[in-house]
Amino acid sequence: MLLLDNFLYVKKMGKVEKHRYKSLKNITWLKNVNIKILFKSEVEFGTTYHKSIIFNLYCA
Repeated sequence: MLLLDNFLYVKKMGKVEKHRYKSLKNITWLKNVNIKILFKSEVEFGTTYHKSIIFNLYCA
């Protein structure tokens, strides 16, 4: 799955934040196990992906 606009949508404590894809090079902010990753195309459907899937997609 690709990000169409190079942004990640991260849901933290009920609030959606927007992060540039390049910020994945510094993954320290992803280490909180309570963070869920939202792809823009699926934010409206409420689909969430755990950070481990992000690591598999972008850090393999």
